[in-house]
Amino acid sequence: MKPLSCEQVRDLLPDWDSRTPSGDSRTAMAAHLEGCANCRAEAALLAGLRRSLPAVPATLEWRVLNATRRPPARRWLTVRQLAVAATLAVAVLGGSLLIEVAARRAGDGPAPAITPGISAGVLLPGLEDPILVGRSVLPSLTEAELESLLARMES
Repeated sequence: MKPLSCEQVRDLLPDWDSRTPSGDSRTAMAAHLEGCANCRAEAALLAGLRRSLPAVPATLEWRVLNATRRPPARRWLTVRQLAVAATLAVAVLGGSLLIEVAARRAGDGPAPAITPGISAGVLLPGLEDPILVGRSVLPSLTEAELESLLARMES
């Protein structure tokens, strides 16, 4: 019979009670445990842990299965989420209206479909500025203003 090392005994210890080795390995294991205090202490610790295992509640399996099979609860939007969504919708619609009015004012858009006489400046005063509506200002400048502008850009 070949003596077992501490490493081999530690590998066999977790299964010592449930699947006790038979024959020569059982004898070798018992011989090693008699002579090795460290392995004997570890075997005693494992035996104590096996005895102190808590009992599994009888309804545990049912509770786990019930919790995993239940359909998820339907989540409704809160008042705050609805308010944010409404604000975003109004902002998008209002912005698209302002862009349409500005494009019509610039002459780039389709024929007016809104009430005639509404000026972009009434809705948003900044839309009267030709730069904001995408028109060039250079053709409307005089030669002296252009030279002044070039001089400021060079300095």
